[in-house]
Amino acid sequence: MNAVDAYFAVRQREGRVHDDAVVRGLPFSGDRTAHPAEWRIRARGLRRVVGMLNDRPRNILEIGCGNGWFSARLAEVRHSVTGLDTGIAELAQAERVFSGLPIRWVAGDPWSSGLGEGAYDVVLFAASLQYFPDLPALFTRCRELLTVHGEVIIADSPLYTDAGSAATASERSRSYYASVGVPDMAAHYHHHSLKAIQNACPDTNFHYQPPRSRPVALVRGRYPFPIVRIRW
Repeated sequence: MNAVDAYFAVRQREGRVHDDAVVRGLPFSGDRTAHPAEWRIRARGLRRVVGMLNDRPRNILEIGCGNGWFSARLAEVRHSVTGLDTGIAELAQAERVFSGLPIRWVAGDPWSSGLGEGAYDVVLFAASLQYFPDLPALFTRCRELLTVHGEVIIADSPLYTDAGSAATASERSRSYYASVGVPDMAAHYHHHSLKAIQNACPDTNFHYQPPRSRPVALVRGRYPFPIVRIRW
């Protein structure tokens, strides 16, 4: 099973495929889904990213935009946004639901032609970095897409303290995807450590906001993920 089909099959089994009315209001309509606590966390991540970018409008490329809700919220606060994804069905929903916003939707991956090299102030990964296996190649491409003073922002993704923790998480995911009947998804979900990101981005200005310990953050509804900013 290819990555797109496996991903969509898992989302269906987990109750993460939403109708247009719910998608239109995300993350704040998350209480109408099967995972309200997760959407409260995603709302906190959105607020953090918006706060980081509130000094001026930016030209933003969101890689792995899915159904487009994060791109839409950024466009609403005056950023110029391109939403990129390989999932045709989710992109079609994004274009339909958020047709009133000035967002460019692109089907493809970061290496697709027509994105515009040197065009973006920000390349954003919001809950999507884990779908890319080759971090050095990915960040090399991000640098090509960014303006001279542009940056990469990573949010809403689990990032591990070391390679051992990432390997343990990989085994958990393998068992989980087998339990929901989509074992092929394990080959398309990659567990990255902060050190691996740093190693993939030598000679960069690397900052991250560490979360509180993840169990405490999840129990109390706090934001459990680090947010990473990378500037060349």
